[in-house]
Amino acid sequence: MVVPTPSPVGQLSRMLYVDDSGSPTHGGLIVYGWVEVQPAFWARGLSHWLETRKQIVGEYAVPVAEELHATQFVNGRGRVSTAPPERFVSDGVVQWKDLGRDLALRCLASLRDCDYIRLGAVYTHEPAGGTTYARAKYRAYADLVTQLDQEFRDAETFGYITMDGDDPHYRAAHRALKLESRHLLEDPAAHDSKVSQWTQIADLVAYTANMHLNRYNGNSFGWTWYEEYLAPRDPYGEPRKLL
Repeated sequence: MVVPTPSPVGQLSRMLYVDDSGSPTHGGLIVYGWVEVQPAFWARGLSHWLETRKQIVGEYAVPVAEELHATQFVNGRGRVSTAPPERFVSDGVVQWKDLGRDLALRCLASLRDCDYIRLGAVYTHEPAGGTTYARAKYRAYADLVTQLDQEFRDAETFGYITMDGDDPHYRAAHRALKLESRHLLEDPAAHDSKVSQWTQIADLVAYTANMHLNRYNGNSFGWTWYEEYLAPRDPYGEPRKLL
């Protein structure tokens, strides 16, 4: 499989759609996952995903406009299908977890097979919980932003980040970069995941990375999903720990 390389020097080389995952319980894991695309391949990458979404309409009766929020549909809490296929119905009861997890694998396979994108994830831990965990979460994002900015500077290219929602803490991380030398442009753009396919992909990447790292029994069904489906699109092959 082909993993795209950055664009030529001096250009906007990578557009990243970032989302968070993790929990203050189970070791206080903090995860940021993303999907990225070169501007020249943006339309092709989106077209690939939209074609998958159209196929999912026929396979699972999940409308293209339905938000795929991993925490909800993978755990059977989101009623994403308007007419659940019979294979997910037992004695008249819809097995929403089975449907959601099968759907997740279908989506992950689509990402694995898309030659126009790259994926990635980083993580850290803050077991203290509460406000300490919240501060660590924003600090981890700032560390990621600093790391990405350095990557763009080293490559002599530029990058741009989109986040789910408009959190001022994330904006502050960008504005803390030195203006005269920064290569990560602008504040993070805010896209609502309810209407952004790219942001929904980022959510699935972050959630899958969380399950890969947070190996308690309730996540056992997804422990290997990252290495099986996302690693081929991740230049590092696995989530990286923030220093």
